[in-house]
Amino acid sequence: MYCPSCRKDAQAGAKFCWNCGKRIIDPELTHERPASRRDLPTKAETYTSAASPGDSAQANSGDHDTDGRLGPDCRNLEQLAAWGDPHAQFELGRRYESGEGLPQDCRKAREWYEQSANQGTPEAQVALGKMYENGRAVAPDPQIALRWYLKAAGQGYPGARLLYDNLDAKEGRASAQFAMGLRCEDGRDVGENLADAAEWYQLAAVQGYTSAQLRLALMYRFGQGVHSDVGEAIRWLTCAAEAEDQRAQYAIGNLYETEESVCDPAVAFRWYRRSATHGHKNAARRLAHMFAHGIGVAQDTQEAAKWQALAEQRSAVELDPYGGTDENWHGNPGWGGGR
Repeated sequence: MYCPSCRKDAQAGAKFCWNCGKRIIDPELTHERPASRRDLPTKAETYTSAASPGDSAQANSGDHDTDGRLGPDCRNLEQLAAWGDPHAQFELGRRYESGEGLPQDCRKAREWYEQSANQGTPEAQVALGKMYENGRAVAPDPQIALRWYLKAAGQGYPGARLLYDNLDAKEGRASAQFAMGLRCEDGRDVGENLADAAEWYQLAAVQGYTSAQLRLALMYRFGQGVHSDVGEAIRWLTCAAEAEDQRAQYAIGNLYETEESVCDPAVAFRWYRRSATHGHKNAARRLAHMFAHGIGVAQDTQEAAKWQALAEQRSAVELDPYGGTDENWHGNPGWGGGR
């Protein structure tokens, strides 16, 4: 009996060709006893003999015979892969990609990765994504790579979300650039690097991403990852504040109230009022203080009482959705970022 796809000999009665892995259309053409899957090695037997850690040297020398034929361990692995075992398919793809015990063949590696990835194996999904990202045995296609990374990330596979965010950021998506900035700022999955964080925030900020503008302004105000520059802080805060981001409106009001080089209570009052009108608790509290003491505005105890009452009705702590609090804007913060 032979396989109609690769036209090589196949075991009588087999449903899959062990040479090419494709389904044999009519296994009933033979009257011999059909092969049972029990005749094949188990996963445990395969991985004990063919994928044991520390056996790579033996695999490199013994899995591939000097005349070009596959050794028994790789044949066992191919048998399981041909039967549709997704873990064997991934392992076979890995060996073809690395040349471990097999002639290196990235095209075959991609084919096996794809079969395993389509069955939901996250390791194969990541490996396939990397091939599409780097153009190995396939034309580079970042969008396909992103889809495979996202599938693996959806299963909680370690590092998949980082690969997704990094590639997505390189492709220019502002939200991904902001996410990479947070990672660099926090040191999550990557080494902490505030200078890199500032660069990612800058890329997102120029696209109008207000959270990145706010974060970048914070870094400029306190010289974190960049040189201290109150003018740059004001510029980025103004961009976010004019987009009606209440956090930025509060922050720029605080800067004009407390920063000696630009102190202007009247300007601070105007920004606090815009922020408080959008529901910001701490801005309402500052308004109450300014009305009560006549700072930047004529003294008005009734207005002070009104804004104080509104502040007390709102949440106890005004949090920015990525982990910072308004207290970051008072004095030397020692802030650490974080979601």
